[in-house]
Amino acid sequence: MQTYEPHYEGSSNVFEMLGAGFTLLAFGVKDTVVHAFEQAATSLDILLNLVRDTYDDGRKAYKSRLILVRPDQYYDSRQRR
Repeated sequence: MQTYEPHYEGSSNVFEMLGAGFTLLAFGVKDTVVHAFEQAATSLDILLNLVRDTYDDGRKAYKSRLILVRPDQYYDSRQRR
């Protein structure tokens, strides 16, 4: 896992948008995909903060459309190749 501090539209950095639990950054993904994450978190009684936006502009720096950020602000993402 890595730490990374890209800037995000409307905020000085993405860390200002993270919640107390896990945070899912979802950029330009379908509602069904996000809903699956929300259902899984609810069924496991895990606090999940959701940040949604397009994949345009600065969000492409993430190189992934879905990023799960842990409460300690480490993150993991999977990229399609």
